[in-house]
Amino acid sequence: MNLFRTVEKTLFPYLMIIQMIPILGMAPIVLAITRDIDKSRIVIAAILTFYPVATNTLAGFQSVEKEKHDLMYSLAANKVEVYKKLLLPSCLPYFFTGLKISAPMAITASILVDTLQGGGGLGTMLSQSLKHAMSIYVFWQIVFVSALIGILSYYLVSILERIVTPSKLSKGKKMKEIPEPEETM
Repeated sequence: MNLFRTVEKTLFPYLMIIQMIPILGMAPIVLAITRDIDKSRIVIAAILTFYPVATNTLAGFQSVEKEKHDLMYSLAANKVEVYKKLLLPSCLPYFFTGLKISAPMAITASILVDTLQGGGGLGTMLSQSLKHAMSIYVFWQIVFVSALIGILSYYLVSILERIVTPSKLSKGKKMKEIPEPEETM
């Protein structure tokens, strides 16, 4: 979408429409199409998480100033070099922000799909505890475990971000000020 504006203008509205469809209504349809709980978990998680990652990454590509593009082209850089040396490093923080938003959403999507078909997953246990087939404390334990898994997935993406983009940490540190030389008369 960053390379071709017509592709962005064509695909972006459809991405927004897919994101606006309630996942609760989409999950049974995907489950009926795939006929496999594991495949439907993957598809629903992908649908739910693609939009935040795509929009944040696109925003990262578009955040690079025109002057930096002009400088790269004045240094005879081709498109591959511009992406490798300018655009990808500048969009990585945006990409990881999208991943941090999406990681807990993927956990939620997996639990939601699990409520639709029986088994031994958290979603099935959650729906059974709501029907009082189990103790109400089981419901709260599942909610707590689900929240914990979502928080851990967020922190896992944060650790991955620190590994992949160590230069981001050095930008945040305040540089030591160098005193200006004194003028002699």
